[in-house]
Amino acid sequence: MNVGAYTEAFARIVGWMRRKPRAKKIVENLAPGATPAQLADAEAALGFPLGSELRALWSVHAGQNEELDGFVESYDLLPIARAVGETRFLLQLIESTRAMPELVPESGLTEAELRSTTWVMFAA
Repeated sequence: MNVGAYTEAFARIVGWMRRKPRAKKIVENLAPGATPAQLADAEAALGFPLGSELRALWSVHAGQNEELDGFVESYDLLPIARAVGETRFLLQLIESTRAMPELVPESGLTEAELRSTTWVMFAA
């Protein structure tokens, strides 16, 4: 999905949420979009390119300003810096799971997911 499609989708969602009194705080908590330089910095910190969908999402809203006002149910959209830190932790957990095959069934990871090194935790 391209940035234009995400912009349009978010505009529709935000417009609907603005009409809901309880959702106004959530909408006002959305951070502005990331700059191309911020996206490049995130890719450098992660060590791999962002997928086009995440790049488009962060171009529209680079997370939330404050925690605990989840955009989707109880999930916050993470600011880029926090997403990078959480991703590093997640990749360590996946590496530990790879090292202990007995944990794989409990993890629920597919073989492809277990092999992947390009996870990004963008919501929590």
